[in-house]
Amino acid sequence: MSQGIWNRVIGRFPPPPGTPVMAQAALRQALLALDGTDVPLSVSAVTENDMTAEWNIVDARWRSLFEQSGMKRTARVLLRFHPQRHEVGAVLETGSVTWQRGLPVLSFSAGWFRGRMVEVSAGKVCALRGDGTVGDVAQYRFTTSELLAPLRDVVSRSGWTWQDKIFSP
Repeated sequence: MSQGIWNRVIGRFPPPPGTPVMAQAALRQALLALDGTDVPLSVSAVTENDMTAEWNIVDARWRSLFEQSGMKRTARVLLRFHPQRHEVGAVLETGSVTWQRGLPVLSFSAGWFRGRMVEVSAGKVCALRGDGTVGDVAQYRFTTSELLAPLRDVVSRSGWTWQDKIFSP
């Protein structure tokens, strides 16, 4: 098995060869900059070496889409910097969402596993349109890979390695 395929199997995503390594502070700022972009992602710093990223289901721009879609699952990623190895460890947690009076109520249960988990939710929301016809008013597709991809991309472009972890990032 080639090194590239093996890396994918074990959840290791090294940067392309020759990518300059950014300082941890610069990588941290680049990850924080994902918050507020055109993806429904919320990134926050917990400590100097720890961060979290999750679906931003409380932001007004995204809340109605998540609620109308009937989204029942959510995910968050716990990130930890390992500066001596230029590595970012990541643990994926999944949780459930219930909606009460238009607001999300979250409950998380940690789930650890070997390998990577891919969770997909997709569907359409049909309703009465403004022109009086009935039809699709929203389509959605949320996958854990859509949550992870922007994070992995930033880590890789920063010259660091992304490593999926089992118990602790």
